[in-house]
Amino acid sequence: MLDPTLRALRSRTPTGHSSAPISFDTLGAPRLCWKQRDMANHKSAIKRIRQTARRYERNKTGRTQLRSKVKAFRAAAAANSNAEVGALLNPTVSLVDKSVQKGILHRNKANRIKSSLAKAANRVNAAS
Repeated sequence: MLDPTLRALRSRTPTGHSSAPISFDTLGAPRLCWKQRDMANHKSAIKRIRQTARRYERNKTGRTQLRSKVKAFRAAAAANSNAEVGALLNPTVSLVDKSVQKGILHRNKANRIKSSLAKAANRVNAAS
């Protein structure tokens, strides 16, 4: 029988999985949590869990930076600030490309983002 809190967490999505990271005890060993159905029995599986948790944290940081940069650009575009849009376009596109190289974004999604940023920049330039 599942603990009620675990049952509530497991029922968040239809598959029972969420994007929560894997937890570890103080010695660094993977801890059985609601995301995992069974504890890993092999050294390689335990190591893979550790690697996944590290990658999750690293990618989460990169995604947050990317979203913040894109949000700042879109706010500048919404305000029709030509100078600010011009200053933010190249660094934002560069960050999108770096995110693809690091495996944070799929290249097609990156192309869609870059396209929408360029359209917004062109709209601001045409309006001023």
